Amino acid sequence: MVLPARAGAAGAEAASKGAVEALRLAQRLRGTRTQQGSGLTFEFTLDSRLDQVAAALRDQALRAGLSAAANVVEGAAKLNVRAQDLIDTGNLLNSIQATEPEVSGGSGEVLITVGAEYGRIQEWGGTIVPREAKALAVPLTEGARKVGSPRGYPGKLEVRWRPASSKGVLVDEQGVAQYALVRQVTIPARPYMRPAVDSHQAEIANAFAAGMRQVVEAAAAK
Repeated sequence: MVLPARAGAAGAEAASKGAVEALRLAQRLRGTRTQQGSGLTFEFTLDSRLDQVAAALRDQALRAGLSAAANVVEGAAKLNVRAQDLIDTGNLLNSIQATEPEVSGGSGEVLITVGAEYGRIQEWGGTIVPREAKALAVPLTEGARKVGSPRGYPGKLEVRWRPASSKGVLVDEQGVAQYALVRQVTIPARPYMRPAVDSHQAEIANAFAAGMRQVVEAAAAK
């Protein structure tokens, strides 16, 4: 699953003398967010003063700015995962990654992807039901959590259903319940990607502008 955060910018062809000053002034981003299919889409447009950036530097500067902005979002999303105690194995946290920006002709985008298959349901919430099995197995012990599926559990497991109930347990050879058996699990929304953008607009904008400025100033110093 991918939860993308997209950033785009438009530049034009102009003199390079005003480029550095233009970047100093371009500190704001206008952003919108929409839900599309399996993920999130974040779109940003740079302040129009950036049309002073010379075409020769434009794509290089955009790439640096997008990368810097994406790093802010990635870092904020990981902090949100920690703050909401969504860390079990660390898979979700480690799967949040900013990709290399794709830039061409004065516009570009960068994606922040979430590789964990359960990343979307943690973001939006929802109800999980079994596709083929009769019930879902929810780990109850540290050992079961490390193994994950009962199929990988080292040892025999016995099914015990509660009388007149749709719930049960899988117990090991010592009679210890390792998994709860339930017909469905409802997970509340615990967004970590959306707040990473919504609550860090100024920081993202500043990082974007700073990344671009660094490229332009380096070129101007040559």
